[in-house]
Parts: sequence; structure tokens; C-alpha cells
Amino acid sequence: MLEGTFEDGTGAPAHAHRHEEAFSGLNGSFDFRLGDNAWTLGQGRFVFVPRVVEQGTHNSGSTSGQALGIISPGGFERLFEKISSLT
Repeated sequence: MLEGTFEDGTGAPAHAHRHEEAFSGLNGSFDFRLGDNAWTLGQGRFVFVPRVVEQGTHNSGSTSGQALGIISPGGFERLFEKISSLT
């Protein structure tokens, strides 16, 4: 599980993973694309992302926004631990 803050105008370009993900908007407004579907992910909204389905998100608000992410199976958090040790 991770919590991320995204400045306005930032996000993640289209990509896919071998793991499953789920996201919940904590605050702010995110344009979210999952496969051929697109919508706005705002506070309290939830989205499940199956494996190998292309996804992308962009903070479409005028302020920073926060989202909670859950990744399954576990282990992906080690990537963030490695990245944080580089700084």
C-alpha cells in the first residue's frame, strides 16, 4: 500500500503491469484511463486495475492531489525502497 502526492499537471503515462493495482482518490482530481475507458477519479472514488491492462493517470486539478494505491501481490514496495536509497 502506498500514498502518493501528485502536483497539478503530473501523473503517469499509459503503461501496464504484471501485478494488480487498486487506487482511491483521497483529494484532488485525476483523469484516469483504463483500457478504452476514461473518467475522473476524485475523492472517495475507487478503481481496480487488472494485470496487463493499460492504464494512465494525470492530475487534472489546479492543485496537488493525493491517491492511495494498493499493489498485489506484495513485493513491489521494494522498488520504492531501492529508489529512496539512491537519494
